[in-house]
Amino acid sequence: MSFHILRGLLFLSSILIMIIGSSYYLLGPDIAFNLMLDLMKPILGEQPPIVEMSPANVDSEIRTLSPMMVAYGFMVFLCAKHLRTHLYYVPHLLGLFMVVGSGRILSYIFVGNPHPLFVVLAAVELGVPIFIYLVYRFTVSRMV
Repeated sequence: MSFHILRGLLFLSSILIMIIGSSYYLLGPDIAFNLMLDLMKPILGEQPPIVEMSPANVDSEIRTLSPMMVAYGFMVFLCAKHLRTHLYYVPHLLGLFMVVGSGRILSYIFVGNPHPLFVVLAAVELGVPIFIYLVYRFTVSRMV
């Protein structure tokens, strides 16, 4: 049962990551982040729009890096699809996702307080991998 839960969590995560990465690339960060902000209203409440994503340098950088996000999501998808033979890769992929979240923490330390949406994203990027790792550990312990 835990194997199927782990597989489902990985599939769900991979699809969300690929959708978000694709939206950054196709819509641009300004539209994508403000759309995400609209979707997060139940959690964050009414927030001001994110205006710092419009400059050309920011748009260019995020659109350039977003295909790597889609590729990462695809790797997680393949891992979930072939989970019995790719179980070894799960903690490594989760660790990489946590590095993304720690990048947000570094940004907070060196640059300052971000928009509340990015605080929620940091919590997700740090919390979800820990939760999935716990499911992974439980799954592995049942297989031995």
